[in-house]
Amino acid sequence: MEAIKLLLERLDYLLVNPPSEEEGYEVTYLMEDIITTAGTDGLILLVERYGNSQVPIFPRATSFLLAQQADHPDENTTPLVYELINKLQCQDDWATQINCLTILQCQTMFDLPWTSLSQAQSVLFPFVQYCLSQHVTVVEGVVDALHQLNKRGLIQEVFTETQIAALRQRFREIIREGDTHLNKKIAYLNDLIP
Repeated sequence: MEAIKLLLERLDYLLVNPPSEEEGYEVTYLMEDIITTAGTDGLILLVERYGNSQVPIFPRATSFLLAQQADHPDENTTPLVYELINKLQCQDDWATQINCLTILQCQTMFDLPWTSLSQAQSVLFPFVQYCLSQHVTVVEGVVDALHQLNKRGLIQEVFTETQIAALRQRFREIIREGDTHLNKKIAYLNDLIP
């Protein structure tokens, strides 16, 4: 479609000539227009094309729009979060991390079938481990996502025993840091972290 082609051309221009943080909204608006025009195919296109961008606004906007879709996921959009997580080059962008964790939490809350479990297993642990060393807001997002997985009995399906042991160890370290609010949230994972 000509409209999508023009939108992609503008996005590609902004990718080469990144907007300031204040002007970054244009990227989100252009991406929204692509999704409005092409639906799920537009979202798939955005993840494939911009998920691995080193310009933070691109994966941030992509993850934001993907998080909006998490309220009404389908079999085509569900695996996109794993593809996006796997592609992330701007890993230090905590807004993108929160968006991805929100998607995981929503998908679990909606009891989606874990048809892409093998894909989840290969990307989720490194992502979660990395997020546990980030901003406290990101750590809270990890706790919320893991709480949903744990509540639905999916922890052992998504993580290996070795990975679960590593998560327990990292949570113990976080608890020793003494953030009372965060420690209360972590307490919800008490059967995961004895």
